[in-house]
Amino acid sequence: MTNIVPQAPRLNRGSWNQLEGYTRKLIEGGNEAYILAVWVPNTTGEQSWSSYRVSVDEIESKTGYDLLANVPDAVELVIEKQADKVMVLAVEGYPVW
Repeated sequence: MTNIVPQAPRLNRGSWNQLEGYTRKLIEGGNEAYILAVWVPNTTGEQSWSSYRVSVDEIESKTGYDLLANVPDAVELVIEKQADKVMVLAVEGYPVW
């Protein structure tokens, strides 16, 4: 469901394409991927999608939703405050348009 909102062409062919390629690569490697939400400006898409990653806590504060309400509280507290900040520049095997 990564394309459920109309996107600016440069975003769709740039940052968003990189996010989708990165996710596919994770899954092909035997991993599971859970992307709760992506808060990327629907404009030029010139920055890497990875520069927009935030914690679940930040998304919850902006939306008012409790996204992981069914997760045990002890686990929820740890997961929600973290954001993966590893820089991803390109994904081998997936073109950047």
